[in-house]
Amino acid sequence: MKRLTTLIALSFCTAFSTFAVPVTFQLNLQSRIDNVEFIPGTDQVVVRGTFNDWTGNSLVLTPSEAGSAIYTATTDVNAAAGSTVEFKFVQIRPGADDA
Repeated sequence: MKRLTTLIALSFCTAFSTFAVPVTFQLNLQSRIDNVEFIPGTDQVVVRGTFNDWTGNSLVLTPSEAGSAIYTATTDVNAAAGSTVEFKFVQIRPGADDA
């Protein structure tokens, strides 16, 4: 009986454990650059989501290489296995409201 209780307790703990998993966010801004809706070097794109309480500008995407329109950022996301993490990209233009 003790062994069964230990297995059940171990299974319960494993099911609700969270793990830090590196996640890379990637966004192609070429069409926004072409339409002058995003100005490289002036505007920024940040990622907000359930992993950072939908706030802050700390996760800033940067060009994957010099002159590239592909912007990326990698961060550790703490979540339980199989869970869904919601996020959005937010463009920040200096002097504009970024809410």
